[in-house]
Amino acid sequence: MMNRKNDDVGEFKSKNTVDEVVLHKNAFSCFWDDNLAKCLAPNTSSAVWTNCVNVAMNLSSFANPIGDKLFYTQIDLFNKNTKTENGKLLYLMSGSWVIVTSKILKGQHMFFNYTNE
Repeated sequence: MMNRKNDDVGEFKSKNTVDEVVLHKNAFSCFWDDNLAKCLAPNTSSAVWTNCVNVAMNLSSFANPIGDKLFYTQIDLFNKNTKTENGKLLYLMSGSWVIVTSKILKGQHMFFNYTNE
């Protein structure tokens, strides 16, 4: 999330706050469809909530395993929606093919950056 907030050249460059990043259209799948109600009414007494708040409040003390990557998806979806043309890795994102400029796999998620050019 902080990578997106600090982005100064890509899709999120005009987003200056965490709120703007989180609420950016289609930025996070948890805000799609019926998931929105769950996001707007979290269980604030759960251990998961406590851990999330702790991480958010102490971001600078945690290592950033994804570097400057701004986008992510589940690895199976990434693999299903990629192809290579002319030596370039392409990813089908929101109905358009984009060029993947860098990527890193962490667990079952692919984190990546892209360009439209």
